[in-house]
Amino acid sequence: MSGSYEAHPAALRRFTEDMKQLPAQAKQLGKDFQEDQYHYVEWPGWTDDFAHTARPAYNKNNEFCVQITGALYQAFDAAVSATLMNLGDIEGTEGDMRDRIDAHRRRTTDGPDDPDGGKR
Repeated sequence: MSGSYEAHPAALRRFTEDMKQLPAQAKQLGKDFQEDQYHYVEWPGWTDDFAHTARPAYNKNNEFCVQITGALYQAFDAAVSATLMNLGDIEGTEGDMRDRIDAHRRRTTDGPDDPDGGKR
């Protein structure tokens, strides 16, 4: 695999800090939905023909909405974790390369045992 790769760790870190809010927002969305839907639970009724027809769909739709907010939470949480892991890899690679560049600079400028600077 060849090519040029570019990363901006500081920008990625800022973005990740903003991303960290998404799982909590998804979780809150689910809580808000559940609290709000309790205000409407009586609407389809309980015992008449309409209730027997509408109530299963009503319950199914509510459960689906709760599941979706849970799935959003999991997806956002996984995305944040993966991004943080990638950021760690990027910062680790950046640090390793800086160390190698510094070591090379010392070898070529100072030489291994040459008090005159290592240049010939």
